[in-house]
Amino acid sequence: MAQSFILTLFTAPLEIIYWIKWGIAYVAIRFNNAFHKRRFDLYDIHAVGDPVKLGVVVPQIEKDLESPFPESHLQEVSIF
Repeated sequence: MAQSFILTLFTAPLEIIYWIKWGIAYVAIRFNNAFHKRRFDLYDIHAVGDPVKLGVVVPQIEKDLESPFPESHLQEVSIF
């Protein structure tokens, strides 16, 4: 059974192999997107009345992860 399947894969036209690989990749991408937590999965366009979820106000966790220095550092810096 397994030998005939392997033999069929090697003797099959390349188009069939392409579609088999395409199907496997498609299923793998769908599973990855369904179960993988994104880094900034913080925004929800359907959250009416919540400025953080709508993206109007930057979430605190995003500020902490993306800011190079604390806000107290900005008070100590003088431009002129």
